Amino acid sequence: MTMNLHLPHRKKSRGSSDAEGGLHLISRDPYVDWSLILAVTVLASLAFIVLGFLTFEAATTRLDQSSLSPAATPVTFNEKALSDLLAAFDKRAAERTTLLKAYDGPGDPSL
Repeated sequence: MTMNLHLPHRKKSRGSSDAEGGLHLISRDPYVDWSLILAVTVLASLAFIVLGFLTFEAATTRLDQSSLSPAATPVTFNEKALSDLLAAFDKRAAERTTLLKAYDGPGDPSL
């Protein structure tokens, strides 16, 4: 027992010639529509896979090259800048806690 899972389709429509091609069958023949959708989807998927692979290879190559080269400038630790930054954050934290405790504005005259 064999099952035919493909849609039947016409090889040539009435009144068509080989010079016209198969473009006149688009949206008239479901087999042509699904074949076109499948072909475009497969081609787009392959293009995205190739593009992703090329991007990955370029990024990997760039990372490998940057890891081999030494750092351009040595990193120095500035203790004064750190202490100034910590003081600024402590000041912001104190202001936030005072704002969270209670409302510090004019009272409502209607109460």
